[in-house]
Amino acid sequence: MDLGLKGKVAIITGGAKGIGRGCSEILAQEGANLVINYRSDPENAEKVAKELRETCGVEVITVQGDASLPETVDKIFDEAIKKYGTIDILVNNAGGGGVKKNFEDLTYEEWKRVLNNNINGQFLMCRKMIEYWKGLGRGGHIVNVVAKCCVISNSINNQAYASAKGALLSLTRSLANEVTKYGIYVNGINPGYVMTERVHRPGSERYIQKLPLLPTGEFATPQDMGNVVAFLCSPQACQMIGTVVDCTGGTLL
Repeated sequence: MDLGLKGKVAIITGGAKGIGRGCSEILAQEGANLVINYRSDPENAEKVAKELRETCGVEVITVQGDASLPETVDKIFDEAIKKYGTIDILVNNAGGGGVKKNFEDLTYEEWKRVLNNNINGQFLMCRKMIEYWKGLGRGGHIVNVVAKCCVISNSINNQAYASAKGALLSLTRSLANEVTKYGIYVNGINPGYVMTERVHRPGSERYIQKLPLLPTGEFATPQDMGNVVAFLCSPQACQMIGTVVDCTGGTLL
């Protein structure tokens, strides 16, 4: 299926590793030009960009910085406009940094850091893009990467992360209710257990522990998440408004 994304410009925060990289790969395969934001490891980010340019024939730039900071958000936006002159898609993937502690041991600084990584930056990116598109009088697509812990409480000692992702779920829905009339589509995905460089590596202890929880009998790949994100950014998803797609492989059943 041609998703109609050829020539579109997509920003992917945290787009060089894990789920973000899967989103970058699939969007590039669909013909979108990319702005890949990353926090660290510039060598890896440039390697990913080079591979996508060569294999997909699209333009790719990288922008380093913490996407939870206003100055980084401005930098990402400015670099995108400088290179392409327009932006059509935002994938809010950057986040993480969960703190595994008993609630009473969680410090206020740790709480603030996790919320900053997983909801404040997403707020800033969404606001920047919505202001931009409304100013032009045209629409665009936002996809927020949420997490299954926002709807199921079996993630032990993970209160700050679950709270932030719950806020992101609510932001996704409330924003969609407000901005759809401007042609701005806001949706999200709810990943489950996904094989990434950081977690769920095949053969690792965590992989072995979590595998029995999956009704499918296998972990998702970052590209599986990218396929859903790409669809949500396409005209074919025109009736999906404020939807957060369950991509958990049945673990929420």
